[in-house]
Amino acid sequence: MGTAIGGERSVPRYVQIAEEIVQQIRAGVLKPGDMVPSESELVDRYGVSGGTIRKAMVEVRASGLVETRHGKGSIVKDRPPVRHRSSDRFRRSHRQGGKAA
Repeated sequence: MGTAIGGERSVPRYVQIAEEIVQQIRAGVLKPGDMVPSESELVDRYGVSGGTIRKAMVEVRASGLVETRHGKGSIVKDRPPVRHRSSDRFRRSHRQGGKAA
């Protein structure tokens, strides 16, 4: 049968599955360029319907960690460094140089 995920019944199953996949990506189990297991593999692993897996993958894609290509599957994205563009205008160096917003 499927892999049990937590004992929380108040959190929908698809959210639990999405959180586990995101956790695997952040922990390095799934590395940039790796394929996320297919929908059928995830259905077998968790013992849920395809609709539940599709909803979970919507959540995973919303995290920005994977890219899904039609006919190819979902691939873990390379994570570029975080750039805080809007807050850059408030940096001390800009304020002192007279370039602040």
